[in-house]
This record gives sequence, C-alpha cells and structure tokens, in this order.
Amino acid sequence: GTTSGEVRFSDPTAARRAAGQSGTVVDGHAIQVELDAKSKDGTKVALRGLPMGLDCNRLKALFQGCGLVKFADVKDPNAPPRTGQVRFDTLEQANAALGLTGTILDGHEIAIRVHAGSKDHTKLQVYNVPPSMAWQELKDFFTQAGQTPAFCDVTSGSSTTTAEVRYETAAVAQMAANTLNGSILGGATITVTLDVSSQDNTKLMVANVPAGIEWQELKAIAIKVHAGSKDQTKLQVFNVPPSMAWQELKDFFTQAGQTPAFCDVSSGSSTTTAEVRYEDAPTAQMAANSLNGSILGGATITVTLDMASQDKTKLNVSNVPAGIEWQELKDHFKQCGTVAFVQINDGKAKGGGEVRFDDATTAQHAVDTLNGSNLGGANITVTLDMNSQDRTKLIIGNIPPGIEWQELKDHFKQCSQDNTKLMVANVPAGIEWQELKDHFKQCGTVAFVKVNDEGKGKGKGGGKGKGCGGDAMQQMQAQMQTMMKMMGEQFGGKGFGGGAFGAGGSFGGGFLANASLTGEVRYGTPMGAQMAMMSLNGTPFKGANITVGVDQSSKDGSKVWVSGVPLGTTWQELKEHMSWAGAVVFCNVK
Repeated sequence: GTTSGEVRFSDPTAARRAAGQSGTVVDGHAIQVELDAKSKDGTKVALRGLPMGLDCNRLKALFQGCGLVKFADVKDPNAPPRTGQVRFDTLEQANAALGLTGTILDGHEIAIRVHAGSKDHTKLQVYNVPPSMAWQELKDFFTQAGQTPAFCDVTSGSSTTTAEVRYETAAVAQMAANTLNGSILGGATITVTLDVSSQDNTKLMVANVPAGIEWQELKAIAIKVHAGSKDQTKLQVFNVPPSMAWQELKDFFTQAGQTPAFCDVSSGSSTTTAEVRYEDAPTAQMAANSLNGSILGGATITVTLDMASQDKTKLNVSNVPAGIEWQELKDHFKQCGTVAFVQINDGKAKGGGEVRFDDATTAQHAVDTLNGSNLGGANITVTLDMNSQDRTKLIIGNIPPGIEWQELKDHFKQCSQDNTKLMVANVPAGIEWQELKDHFKQCGTVAFVKVNDEGKGKGKGGGKGKGCGGDAMQQMQAQMQTMMKMMGEQFGGKGFGGGAFGAGGSFGGGFLANASLTGEVRYGTPMGAQMAMMSLNGTPFKGANITVGVDQSSKDGSKVWVSGVPLGTTWQELKEHMSWAGAVVFCNVK
C-alpha cells in the first residue's frame, strides 16, 4: 500500500527542484511530487504514492540534493485524529471562529468549542484534527477564514481517553448510562457504562473521551436530583438547547426508556445572578479568589466582590444556571467559610438564609416565635436545620430581595432578649456550674449555666458572658498597670534592675516583666484558623503586638492560641479583633 507525505525546504527554489523529481521510483513505487498550493512561501511540496512504512529520515535524504530540507513527514493513515488549541485576541474573533465547526479538513469533520478553563472565552479547542496536521496548518486554516489566532497548538499522542463520573444516587447513574451512552462529546461518540465494581452503583465509566476534554465539560452533561425533591424523583437537566421544547425533552427521556411523569423547560434567560454574604471580609475575599471561574450546574460562574459593600462581605455571582436553588448555591460557597446569606435574583423575590443561636432552647424559641413573621414586607419561613447536631441552626426562607444580613440578625436577636437570663454575683470561688444549676433548678428548668471563674469561662458549653470574677480580675489588672507605670516613672524608667524582678525598663524581664494574657479562639472552620495565623499574627492590638498560632492539639485544626494579649483585655474585645479572619464560635482569655 501507499500513503502521502510532505517535505519543507528552506527556500522556494529548492521546492521547485523537488517538484521536478515526480515519477522517481522508491521501493517499486513511482511517487508523485507537486508544489503545495496552500504553502504561502512556496517552500512545501506534497507527496503521494509513498510506500507504507517509509522512514521520515530516508524521505529527507531522498530530497537532500534539491536543497536544505527543513522538515519531512510520512503520514500514517491509521493514526488517530488530534486535538488543537487556539487563542484569539478578542471575544468577537473567538465567536466567529466557533462558526467554523463542522468544516471538513482532509476528510475529518472538526468540532470547535470554548475551552472550559477560559475565563474570557477567547481560548478554543478544536477536536478531530487530521493526524498529519501541524500547528502551522491549523493556524493557516483560521487565518484564511479571516480569524488569525494569537496562539495555536496541536496535541500529539492518543486522541481519546477514559473518564469516571459519579452521581448522588444509583437511579440517576442508571438514567445517565441509558441516556448518554452513544452521545456526542467534543466531536466523538462516547461510551457510558455502569462500573460493575461500584458498591453503591453510582459510578460510571466513560470511554472514547476526546483528548483535551476538561473535567468541567464532562461534568456539564450531568443530570442532578432537584435540591427540593424530598423523595428524589424530581431531576434537573442543565444546558438544554435553547430551541428545545418540553415535548422534545420528554421524548428524549422516553426514547431512553424512562418516560417522565412531568416535564418542563424554563423560558427566558438560561442564567441569572445571585448575592452571597459572608460573616467577615477575609472569607469573602477568599471566596472571590477561589470560586471565580468555578463550575456550578454545568456553567462557569463569575464571582466578584460588591464594591458597594461597606464591610466587604458581599459577593456578586453571575452566570448562575436557571433552576439552581439557593441551597445549592450556599453549599457551593460554604467550602470557603460560613455563609451568612444567599439570594438568587431569579425574579421570584425570595432568598434564603441561615441563623445560629448559642443554644438549642433559644433556637426552638425563634422557630416558634418568628416562623411566618413579617420581614421587609414578606412572611418568612423559619425551620430547624435537621442536619444541625446541636439544633442551634435555623434555615430561613422567603427573604425579600435587598434585605441586609444585619437586618436579618436584628430581626432574630429579639428571641435572645426574652428576660430569661439572670446575673449571679458573689459566687464563691470553686463552685462548679453543676452545683449552681442544682441550686437554681428548685425554681424551674434551667436551660443554661455558666460560672465565670476569673475569666476562664468554665461554664457549660464554654459559655461566653459577664460574671463577677471577670470584672474583679479586670479591675486588679488595671490597678497593676497603673502601679507599674507609676513605679517606672519613679525609677526613671529603669525599673528594678536586678533581683527578683529582673533587669530592664519598667519591670524589665522577670516576674511581672512581660505580664500579659493568653487567648484561646475557635473558628467555625479550619480555614478560619489558618487565615487567623496568616493575617493576624503580629498585628497590633490595644498597644501590643499579639502572636497567633494554630493549636496542634486541635483535632479539626479550628483552634488557635493567642499570646501577648494585653492585661485587662476582655474576651469580647479579643473576639472582635480575631473575627477579621472568620466566624469565631468560642473565645476565652486567661
């Protein structure tokens, strides 16, 4: 058998000499040589009738007498197609280039898609490129069509690969196998089968995936269980063609052997915008950096800080696929930290939020009191989050657009002001919270007890509040600071020199030399602790520079220690300072 090939020379004269060699016999085959009409500089010749298996180096040697050979290639008719990548200077050029999909190149119908990782949509992927085509030729193809790429490349090696896809339930995985087996992805027909080794039958194996396909593109073909479906029989289908009616979508599933009981296709825009708020600015900035360009519901979302947000905790999210529920959006964003508020601007004039209380009793009181209450002209829904282990977390629905998280917080804090809290003074040192609870339960059920043992917070659940011990300690610390200052002035700022108090200015370094407190702070997530260590270590606080480190004994990595805390600091003041790194769930000063 024979095949074709090409030779490139350093100058057009050499190419013309080579064309005169047409009819030369190579291994019993008379080869045909002609100038390549597509060569802009006239240095390339096309060859036909080359014997199969001819070595490129031998081909190069055959034409060496015509001039300097820059490149020689013998095409393998059995080679798999290749994948190309092209980048354009403008979005307009890229959109025009997308119109070339379906063009036939050397017998191969190419498919062109926006690269899944391209944030500005100017990078394209070209599938089913002829195996013999070099990047120069692919670039020439686009240039001749009026769209010159700023960058062009063609991958070598195998043109297909395999992939793995997992679904939430076995039923959806089976439907995906029935529906998507034999479908077209990146110009190739993929094979989708259930993985027989999957114990829960949620894993699929996908074969014949074109080279260059990104995982986001593969994920985009997924069918999801609707977030609001309690029995998991309602599904959402993303990226439905804009021209497809509900009848056609129903027929699609019916032909796959799964006839829907109900089918509908949303009209209007396929994407919308949303608003997400965090409890603090650093977490919001982290989310903007981490989740901008991430995939949600098969679409690439854009996440930016809202420049109008005074506390820098609000994010604007665009390109949210139609049909995404606020719970799904919240789940997507909570990987960066605690989400205080979520709202999807889908014209439904409602959003969702989350409220946490210090104890389950107050949380239940909020449900009983505020479910159905009016907020911003709408009746909100308040329910306990069934996933909350300590039953302190509430889910808020039907929040009107434009409601700020502060307004939501103010609406709910009325439930913490129910006149059920008592302050107890003159508690003897050493009294445990259980003893105090037993003393008071003769008057009724005690929901919460905390003993402020010299500011150490040894209450039930590590409660946070004011007590008699903490105030006395703060007064003593303030008096000590005043005494130190006076003594330092009395001795001309030289301190006590040597002896029990060491040496140096004021008290130098000794018994009271570096008198300071130590703080313990816990965050809602390990990320908050890491952020605290990176952003707050060495920061000035009440006239001193504090040291912050992650507590190595913390099992979940959410606890940090703080040293160098100035005397007289309350846990509330330390909490306020440390909240810049994330939501603080516990704070203590000792």
